[in-house]
Amino acid sequence: MIDPTLKAYIQQKIIPIYLQFDASHSPDHVQQVIHNSFEIAANLEVDLDMVYTVAAYHDIGLSGGRKNHETKSKEIVLSDAFLCRYFSNSQ
Repeated sequence: MIDPTLKAYIQQKIIPIYLQFDASHSPDHVQQVIHNSFEIAANLEVDLDMVYTVAAYHDIGLSGGRKNHETKSKEIVLSDAFLCRYFSNSQ
Protein backbone atom coordinates (compact mmCIF):
# COMPACT_ATOMS: atom_id res chain seq x y z
CA MET A 1 0.00 0.00 0.00
CA ILE A 2 1.25 3.46 -0.88
CA ASP A 3 1.66 5.96 1.92
CA PRO A 4 -1.55 8.02 1.70
CA THR A 5 0.19 11.36 2.28
CA LEU A 6 2.73 10.64 -0.45
CA LYS A 7 0.01 9.50 -2.82
CA ALA A 8 -2.11 12.59 -2.16
CA TYR A 9 0.87 14.88 -2.77
CA ILE A 10 1.71 13.22 -6.07
CA GLN A 11 -1.92 13.11 -7.20
CA GLN A 12 -2.53 16.76 -6.32
CA LYS A 13 0.82 18.40 -7.09
CA ILE A 14 2.75 16.27 -9.59
CA ILE A 15 0.34 14.49 -11.91
CA PRO A 16 -1.52 17.71 -12.83
CA ILE A 17 1.77 19.06 -14.25
CA TYR A 18 1.37 16.50 -17.04
CA LEU A 19 -1.63 18.50 -18.29
CA GLN A 20 0.79 20.97 -19.87
CA PHE A 21 2.57 18.28 -21.91
CA ASP A 22 1.68 16.78 -25.28
CA ALA A 23 -1.09 14.18 -25.50
CA SER A 24 1.34 11.27 -25.35
CA HIS A 25 2.57 12.54 -21.95
CA SER A 26 -0.79 13.34 -20.38
CA PRO A 27 -2.01 12.43 -16.89
CA ASP A 28 -3.52 9.31 -18.47
CA HIS A 29 -0.05 8.34 -19.67
CA VAL A 30 1.50 8.70 -16.23
CA GLN A 31 -1.37 6.75 -14.65
CA GLN A 32 -0.73 3.94 -17.15
CA VAL A 33 2.99 4.00 -16.33
CA ILE A 34 2.13 3.77 -12.62
CA HIS A 35 -0.17 0.83 -13.30
CA ASN A 36 2.43 -0.94 -15.44
CA SER A 37 5.11 -0.31 -12.83
CA PHE A 38 3.00 -1.95 -10.13
CA GLU A 39 2.41 -4.94 -12.38
CA ILE A 40 6.16 -5.33 -12.85
CA ALA A 41 6.80 -4.88 -9.13
CA ALA A 42 4.08 -7.31 -8.04
CA ASN A 43 6.43 -10.25 -7.58
CA LEU A 44 9.47 -8.30 -6.47
CA GLU A 45 10.62 -7.21 -3.06
CA VAL A 46 10.68 -3.48 -3.69
CA ASP A 47 9.53 -0.33 -1.93
CA LEU A 48 6.14 0.39 -3.48
CA ASP A 49 6.32 4.04 -2.42
CA MET A 50 9.47 4.27 -4.52
CA VAL A 51 7.87 2.47 -7.47
CA TYR A 52 4.91 4.84 -7.36
CA THR A 53 7.09 7.93 -7.08
CA VAL A 54 9.51 6.98 -9.84
CA ALA A 55 6.64 6.17 -12.18
CA ALA A 56 4.88 9.45 -11.39
CA TYR A 57 7.99 11.57 -11.89
CA HIS A 58 9.46 9.70 -14.86
CA ASP A 59 8.62 12.38 -17.47
CA ILE A 60 8.16 15.40 -15.21
CA GLY A 61 11.30 16.92 -16.72
CA LEU A 62 9.38 17.61 -19.92
CA SER A 63 8.51 20.89 -18.22
CA GLY A 64 11.95 22.00 -19.40
CA GLY A 65 11.52 20.64 -22.93
CA ARG A 66 12.06 17.23 -24.50
CA LYS A 67 15.84 17.39 -24.78
CA ASN A 68 17.48 15.91 -21.68
CA HIS A 69 14.12 15.65 -19.92
CA GLU A 70 15.33 12.61 -18.01
CA THR A 71 18.10 14.70 -16.44
CA LYS A 72 15.62 17.45 -15.62
CA SER A 73 13.30 14.84 -14.08
CA LYS A 74 16.12 13.74 -11.81
CA GLU A 75 16.83 17.33 -10.79
CA ILE A 76 13.16 17.89 -9.97
CA VAL A 77 13.05 14.75 -7.83
CA LEU A 78 16.24 15.64 -5.97
CA SER A 79 15.05 19.18 -5.29
CA ASP A 80 11.58 18.17 -4.09
CA ALA A 81 11.68 18.85 -0.35
CA PHE A 82 8.50 16.87 0.18
CA LEU A 83 10.14 13.70 -1.15
CA CYS A 84 13.05 14.12 1.26
CA ARG A 85 10.64 13.17 4.05
CA TYR A 86 10.08 9.76 2.46
CA PHE A 87 13.33 8.77 0.84
CA SER A 88 16.99 8.92 1.75
CA ASN A 89 19.66 10.34 -0.55
CA SER A 90 20.88 6.82 -1.27
CA GLN A 91 17.49 5.77 -2.56
